[in-house]
Amino acid sequence: MKKMNKISMLATLGVSVLALNGCGSGTQIVKSLSFTAGQDNGHLVAGFDAMVTLGQGSLPDAKLPIYNPKAPAQMLGYIETNPSGMVGVRVDVTEATKLQTTDGTLLPNGRVIPITLPAGVVPIGIPVINSNSKVYIAVGSQNIMAGVAVTLLADTASSASTDWLRVLQSLPANIFYPFQLNPNLKGTAGIFTGDKVGVGVFAVQTIGGGPTTPTTPNAPTTTTTVFAAKVSLTGAAGSTAPKIVSLTHLAEVNGNQPAPSSPEVFGVHTQYPTGSKFSRIQRALAKVRHTQLD
Repeated sequence: MKKMNKISMLATLGVSVLALNGCGSGTQIVKSLSFTAGQDNGHLVAGFDAMVTLGQGSLPDAKLPIYNPKAPAQMLGYIETNPSGMVGVRVDVTEATKLQTTDGTLLPNGRVIPITLPAGVVPIGIPVINSNSKVYIAVGSQNIMAGVAVTLLADTASSASTDWLRVLQSLPANIFYPFQLNPNLKGTAGIFTGDKVGVGVFAVQTIGGGPTTPTTPNAPTTTTTVFAAKVSLTGAAGSTAPKIVSLTHLAEVNGNQPAPSSPEVFGVHTQYPTGSKFSRIQRALAKVRHTQLD
């Protein structure tokens, strides 16, 4: 894809967003996240680059294309990881909204994604070729959600022990905590375990509008952080490039029926098990070293 004309929606998250215990302190997962969206030949292309940590573990060095499942010659974007902890995703949102693909409400482990979408907005799940990983897109009239679930296996050539994988596969769970940078950028990130094990990052960008006061979850159960803003999607300041097609139009292409005249809520969740299950998952995660894509 050609170099994009970036919209003024690039931001950096520099706070701890995931602690692997109920007290809100511990191992940090996401260290930073930058969300970007722009146009490539009139198409909206969106995604993010996040820096994550698996404690003593490392992500594989890989870059995989995202193809249209029904037209494999059509490239829709890519996912990328490297041992430094970078997780990146880019998706041609304009083309993705036309897809009828796998269920975008579920993570690879079969559990519900940690995102609540407004009525009429349906998440799209795109399988990544040669991997069990998935990419997620949801488009409303005021928000874009991009997500990636990277499935991992133990690298038996580099790891002294792979017991952690067996333990995590036997304990299906989602462990996700929300993050926020400002009222227009939020998300949730963490670990999913079970039949498929991996790292998930979801980011929601609100297009335009002023800040509102967030509602921050306090309880250690599934909760929602809410923001709302008006839509304003244009080219970069001073750019002569044409405006990108509206979010409302993109949503309608996919059969969604957003309500552009009212605030639109994309919720991000806290999810984690409790008791001995949580403790066992923590101990297994502490043993993660080298990984490869599943």
